[in-house]
Order: sequence, then C-alpha cells, then structure tokens
Amino acid sequence: MTLVLETIVPVFGIVALGYWLARCQNPDVATLSNLALTVTSPALIFRSLAAMDFRKPGWLEPVGGAFCIALCTGLVAWAIARKRPELRGFVLAATFWNAGNLPLPCCQLAFGEAGLQAATLVFVAMGLMHSTAGIWIAKGAGGGGEALRNPLFLAFAAGVTVSLTGTKLPSLLATPIDMLAQMAIPLMLLTLGIQLRSLSVVDLHGSLQACAVRFGMGLLVATAFVTALPVSEMTRKVLLLHAVMPSAVINYVIARRYGSHPGLVASTIVFSTLLAAITIPTMLAFLGSGT
Repeated sequence: MTLVLETIVPVFGIVALGYWLARCQNPDVATLSNLALTVTSPALIFRSLAAMDFRKPGWLEPVGGAFCIALCTGLVAWAIARKRPELRGFVLAATFWNAGNLPLPCCQLAFGEAGLQAATLVFVAMGLMHSTAGIWIAKGAGGGGEALRNPLFLAFAAGVTVSLTGTKLPSLLATPIDMLAQMAIPLMLLTLGIQLRSLSVVDLHGSLQACAVRFGMGLLVATAFVTALPVSEMTRKVLLLHAVMPSAVINYVIARRYGSHPGLVASTIVFSTLLAAITIPTMLAFLGSGT
C-alpha cells in the first residue's frame, strides 16, 4: 500500500493541479503540448537512449512487448468496428495507450531508474507507432510519410547513434539536454490535467467498448507476452503496468487533425483515464505483492 500511495499521489496530484489550472487560469494548452512533444520529451528520450548499452539484448524486451500489445489490440479493435463509420477513431483510441504522462512517473517512483529506462523504451516505441501507424490509421494513405520529421523519431535516432558510437557529449550540450529531460515528466502530467478539462463525452457506448478493448486486450496480451517469453522481472512489471494505462491524449490531437471521429476518441480518453485511477493502483498493488 505504501508503494501505491507513494506512486499514485504525486502523479495524480500533479494531474489534478493541471486540471485546476485549466479551470482557474486557462493556460495555453497548445503551447504546453507542443513543448512536451517537441522539446522536453525528445530530450528525455535522447538522454535515456544515449546512456543505454544496445549491445545488451534487454532493450528488445520492452520494445517488442509494446509492439505486440499494440498490434494485437489494434487487430481486435479493427475486427470489432470494421463495419462502423467511426472505425478509424475507434481503432486509434483503443490501440494507443498513454505511454508518457502516467507510466513514466509511475515506473520511476515504483521501480526506480531501471523502471524509468524500460518505460522510456516503451514510450519511444509508442511514439514511433503513433507517428507512423497512428497517423496512417487516422489519415489513411500517405500518413506514414510524416514519421521522419517527428521530433520523437529524431531523438530516437540521435540517441541510438550516440550510444552505438560511444560519443560523449560536451557538458555545454549535455547539461541543457539533461535539464530539459528533467522537465519532461512534470510537464506531461500538467498538460494531461489541462487537456482533460477541455474534453467531453459524446459517445458513451462506443467509448466504453473502446475502453474494454484497451484494458482487456492490453492486459491479456501483456500477460501472455511476459508469461510465454523469458523476460526480465523489470520488463514484466513495466509491461503489465503499461497494459492498464488509459488511451493517450495525443489520440485526440491526431483524430481532430485528420477528422477521424474526435468525439469518440475524446470520450474514450475521459472514461479510460477515470478508470485508470482504479487500474493503476490495483496493478501496482499486485506487482508490489511479488505475485
């Protein structure tokens, strides 16, 4: 219970602060979201990957698990909604979970720096999937071409390059990158709270179905993955925690941009985030019990 409280209270406390700020001060959420996606999150990804030893195979476990969960969940979501007009929005909302705002601080607080590193790999994998498959799902043909210009992808490429070449950045460059990386998680949490204030529920039935697929398939596939394969204990914990995360807020941004039923996507984000207040503490308690 101590682990759960020490993880959940700080995380949801900052989210609640963001919600309160949105109500009282009306901050510019577009600017904050843009900073998180194009500056601080890429800095966090670069810092984590640059410090990683890719000669060790352990990094494949969380990345492979993330791709497996997303692929299986997406296929089931497509099968359920393939004859519906809101197919693209349904698949988008059910497939891509919040891999940044909530799991990064939860994994850091619950599992330490090793947990943060594994969660960052999942965050990178989800960012790559969002910028390729996510845009393709929302936009259709031609959507994948934007991936190479995505800051998350560029940070991924740069971090891997620095790691593989053994390059040591000068402190004049490394220090500001590290400072920006430290801003990433608090800014994500504040932005999530601010964005939740502006979302509304318009499709109750469809969003509840999307939530069922998000949590049900996520947990089923993650459990099968960590049970069938000889993954590390840290990978097991991180993937199981990711399996019960809500639909990503960025899904709404993508859906609104490409006209892929943003109302359904917004409703799914609201309901799944409310449910996450139950699923995350429950999973943390389960993992903390050593089961």
